[in-house]
Amino acid sequence: MRIRILPTVIALAASTALLTAEEIKPAGPSGTSGADSTRVTTEQSGAPADLQITADIIKAIKAEDSLSASAKLIRVVTANNTVILHGTVVSIAEKSTVDAIARKAAGSMRIDSQLELALDK
Repeated sequence: MRIRILPTVIALAASTALLTAEEIKPAGPSGTSGADSTRVTTEQSGAPADLQITADIIKAIKAEDSLSASAKLIRVVTANNTVILHGTVVSIAEKSTVDAIARKAAGSMRIDSQLELALDK
């Protein structure tokens, strides 16, 4: 069963890592993306250093075996000296792990962790 699920998880992870301008709405006047405030609030910078930081964080998150599949699908955007993390984690410990990964890769950049805790229903 795991073999059948793995290709799907890999495909989802790959599609999440390759964000397009259509998938990331620019910030509105209040710093949100309009009515859908759960969306990432800024566009990825095209600066090579920002792109490298985003790639490094995504790679480190995907390499961390302790993280859930949902955590490995977190969106990472780097722009204006800020790294934004957006997605769902399954525990506070997992949120801390993702935040630590981002802080390590981002150096002195600001981390805007918009991670949400998944609630059991």
